[in-house]
Amino acid sequence: MPENRVRLAVAFERALSAPIKQCRAVTVQTALGGEEALLVVYSGSPNIDPWYKYMFLPTDTLKLAMITVTGELLWQRDLGSGIVPGIWFFPFFPFDLDGDGVEEIWMIGNTDSIHPLNSSAYVLERVDPRTGEITGQWPWPNGDMPARTTMSHAYRCFIFGGYVHHEPVLVTAQGTYGDMHLQGWSADMSRRWLLDIPKEAPGARGSHMTAIVDWNHDGIDEVMWGERCVELDGGRELFCLDEDTYRGHSDIVQPVYDWKNNAWRLYTVREGDTKVAPRVCCYNARGERIWGHQKEGHFHSGWVARMGEDYGFVAMAAPQWVKNPGVGAPRDKEEYYYDLVTGREYPQEISLLGSYPVDIDGDGYHEFAGGGKLITGRGEVLGALPGRVVLAGRFLPAPGEHVLTVEQDGLLRAYRDEAAEDTDQALARYNHPFYRANRRLTGCGYNHRNISGV
Repeated sequence: MPENRVRLAVAFERALSAPIKQCRAVTVQTALGGEEALLVVYSGSPNIDPWYKYMFLPTDTLKLAMITVTGELLWQRDLGSGIVPGIWFFPFFPFDLDGDGVEEIWMIGNTDSIHPLNSSAYVLERVDPRTGEITGQWPWPNGDMPARTTMSHAYRCFIFGGYVHHEPVLVTAQGTYGDMHLQGWSADMSRRWLLDIPKEAPGARGSHMTAIVDWNHDGIDEVMWGERCVELDGGRELFCLDEDTYRGHSDIVQPVYDWKNNAWRLYTVREGDTKVAPRVCCYNARGERIWGHQKEGHFHSGWVARMGEDYGFVAMAAPQWVKNPGVGAPRDKEEYYYDLVTGREYPQEISLLGSYPVDIDGDGYHEFAGGGKLITGRGEVLGALPGRVVLAGRFLPAPGEHVLTVEQDGLLRAYRDEAAEDTDQALARYNHPFYRANRRLTGCGYNHRNISGV
């Protein structure tokens, strides 16, 4: 692994309204030819979860800001009291459904501005990224779910999309833990397909991640709906991992590309059905388990990063109850690292829990951003990153990957390495269709780590 000679610098700063207690950001193509900006969604209210034990009344509204890659503010919009400021209540996804070279912003709106839980008034909105203006509205599917199931199940909404032989398909979805519903939409907003998975159905439930991947290299994208692989042409399920034995929910579902064999692997970290082993697993392209570890428990955190020899992938997993020792501190005994190919334990001495893999210098290996700093996998501190990491990936017109942070006082900062030089390995990764597709998914669940899988 090469020596790091990072010169960490602030690429831009932008002050937003304070305080900020939740923040998501995603790149948006705003013009034909690839010109991009950053959509930032934020609030002074912490993220609200629909589970009754985590639910609380919001202290602020949710706001949108479109910012150029040089930090210029293009427009802002306050979504008002009709939108609950939470990830599952408000997904958003940039996607060029009409093929004009501009990625419209697809998101949930509410035509009943004074009743934020009135899901029968929810709509799918299309927004012009250049102005912030609404350019279309359609009824949100399954708006009556709260009358049919629990609040925690009903208010978990997703928006994502992919391609079928270069034809765009938008997908809306509802539910995670019980009844699950997915709808595919064509460019004219006619429904292309419908997939309903009842709560009694065998196999896994959904996940908080929805990776888009052409799993079998046939020109048709699939979505990993939890541990179910669903193709986007007709909404058909290709496989479900451990369908006969596992009925739970996985917190991490991470496709990982095997460059040497031109095939996919799938890494999962499981939450639900806690007595069913294994809890941390890796599967081959046929959906067959290669290895598995940990016999029981709710495993909650994980990622895959290029940190092994010869650009090898290392998988991290940690249970919900593990105490975070701090990024760079000696790791907790229940913070696990595995060689993705063999499943053997990886000799990681310091904690990387709570960090985001990012190839800041473009050498093909990941560094780690979190805990107010940027470090190597060995613990070498490369620079300070005040605030909380919002986005880690390639979003600036500069070599290497980049980090976006936010401080509670509303200050947004973008960081880059001034000494970065992209290697062939890094360029191959950035240009991979999986990388390009999944960097748009950060507005829908916990997808910000999916791009580490190539």
